[in-house]
Amino acid sequence: MLTIANHFDAALIESSDDIREVVNVAQINPRLVLQGQEFNIIGKVITSSTMSRGQAERFARQIWGNNVGDFELRKKSKNLFTVKFETKEEWKWVLSEAPWCLDGFLWIIKPWNPTQNYGDMSFDKQQFWVIFKDLPREFLNVFVAREMGLILGEVLELDPDDANPVETNDV
Repeated sequence: MLTIANHFDAALIESSDDIREVVNVAQINPRLVLQGQEFNIIGKVITSSTMSRGQAERFARQIWGNNVGDFELRKKSKNLFTVKFETKEEWKWVLSEAPWCLDGFLWIIKPWNPTQNYGDMSFDKQQFWVIFKDLPREFLNVFVAREMGLILGEVLELDPDDANPVETNDV
């Protein structure tokens, strides 16, 4: 009879996928595995150069300032980092204030938990608020604002909804 101990002895654990397989075979309750892992993000720094874990942590501390206390930042692969926060409030704040830049490079972040395979995750899109300033009055309408936005990518929302601001010429 194969026991859990035998499986662990025979297991070659080289990746997070290997750990997931051992957890599955051992029939370990995933909720127990995830205790204390609720407030995590994963993020990819978009640059051709390589950022070290220490650099990423230093830049994250600078941009988050006093809004985030202690956190644990780990490197998963080239320019891909996970961050574990101590509180839900800090985690939510970091996600809600995105996008972020580390040393001037876009850092695309997402909520994450250790059961997710980060190799399957995509980091090719980021939402941004874009302001078109000082538009001539005749261009303050939904059609023009949406068409200008589509040049940049998918338009999720216009502000104001009718693209006709009252106090400025900014959409």
